[in-house]
Amino acid sequence: MRRETVSFFDERERKNMKKTVLCFGDSNTWGWIPGKNRQRFDETQRWPMLLQERLGNGYYVVEAGQNGRFTVWDDELEPEKCGLKHLVPTMQCAFPLDLVIIMLGTNDCRDRLRLSGYHIAMGAAAVAKKAIQPKFGRDGNPPKILLVCPPPIRPCYMQDEFARLTYGPGADLRAEEMRKYLPAMAEECGCAYLDAGSYVHTSDDDGVHMDQEAHRVLAGVMWMKTEELLR
Repeated sequence: MRRETVSFFDERERKNMKKTVLCFGDSNTWGWIPGKNRQRFDETQRWPMLLQERLGNGYYVVEAGQNGRFTVWDDELEPEKCGLKHLVPTMQCAFPLDLVIIMLGTNDCRDRLRLSGYHIAMGAAAVAKKAIQPKFGRDGNPPKILLVCPPPIRPCYMQDEFARLTYGPGADLRAEEMRKYLPAMAEECGCAYLDAGSYVHTSDDDGVHMDQEAHRVLAGVMWMKTEELLR
């Protein structure tokens, strides 16, 4: 027997409803100021809020950036930061979703996790695959997924004490390796893909986080990609 899709919204409500975009990421989505320990850009400077400004009143952008968030890994030192475990509750809170932008992988590059770039890419793709569920989208359809490769960690991160202690040696190499594998994994999952490093780079201050100008540029790129995916 064919099951009919149940809609909680009448036709008038559906036409007036804003398209919802969830930005799910780590400190570069949260808005960490480079070289400043846990200081945050304000709402006029962070790329998700700049994306909201670009998209206008027909859209609702949900910020969901968490400092130190991993992709799928359970870390005993920071057990509350597994992205895969937090994804579903976050999507339920933002339901119904039209687009989910996922930008993770930077924190997986930490030396103490002992992960290859290939496995970091696998983790990011697994989070994206988890998001492709009809129950999170509109009218029984899964939301569109945009998997974003973060801007690569730059070697200058070793000159910043906090970044050096957090990431350890070789994080920049693992980030570059992840970048090599992620496009094919996004295609395999059926996700749209964006390489943020083709448009912006991390700051000279710590080599890990984007500066204010990079947030502005990335917001413009995300705006064009969002319009393309949701037109």
